[in-house]
Amino acid sequence: MRAALEDADADPGIRLRHWRFEALLDNPEQIVSEICNFCGLEYAHGILPAKKDRIHLGARYDAYNKRKWYPLRPDVNTQYLSEVSNEALKIVTKHCGELAERMGYEVPQPK
Repeated sequence: MRAALEDADADPGIRLRHWRFEALLDNPEQIVSEICNFCGLEYAHGILPAKKDRIHLGARYDAYNKRKWYPLRPDVNTQYLSEVSNEALKIVTKHCGELAERMGYEVPQPK
């Protein structure tokens, strides 16, 4: 991602756009509509999973036998983030902190 951003910064002709996954979970219709618009595609309301949809058997459950398509769960990582050690936070911040901030993420502070 760093290389793609550097290329886009160096060449104004490169059209690059990114969306945070959490933004997609928080407001799927808006984000998918923006993605379609950016790609020159027409947005259709049926593009997103809905309660009435019948999802094929292979996609219905993840490895932990939990529903993964509907409803979307914006808080799915909350538990894991609370369990990350300070040492792991330091390592990730050292290698990814600047890029994470540029992508719209807050770098978690050590506990």
